[in-house]
Amino acid sequence: MKKEPNKALVRAVIEYKSFLERMSLRNLPLIDKHISPAASFKDPFFIQGSLDQRKQLLRTLCSSAERLKVTVSDVLYSNTNDYKVYIKWHIRLHDDMASLEGMSEITFDHNNIIIAQDDFWDSASTIWAAHPLMRWLFSKGKKKIFG
Repeated sequence: MKKEPNKALVRAVIEYKSFLERMSLRNLPLIDKHISPAASFKDPFFIQGSLDQRKQLLRTLCSSAERLKVTVSDVLYSNTNDYKVYIKWHIRLHDDMASLEGMSEITFDHNNIIIAQDDFWDSASTIWAAHPLMRWLFSKGKKKIFG
């Protein structure tokens, strides 16, 4: 039986989703509202990183994007951990550029502040996605993984 997530956690996830979807250089400092200073991050760009490293990565992302568009399409709450959430996201930097899709496993503390975020995505997908056969294979794989 699936249990309902804590309402305060749901509110925190909605606010973080909104932050991600409106992310820009100007509102990047608002990340501090959502994430603990001691939070840890895992990402294909670095094995283990701090909040300062995450901010630098997001700064680089925002400043290199002509038209940054982040979309969070799915949110799943863990049935086994009251503080764990999974989000599926999509990032596009430019209108004419291949986009990147991935997912994040996010762990909150009892105050509904993020203490860990592990991002998963294929860093080569934007290179291969331009080839029609590879694009077809990636779409088949995504359907199997994400449904």
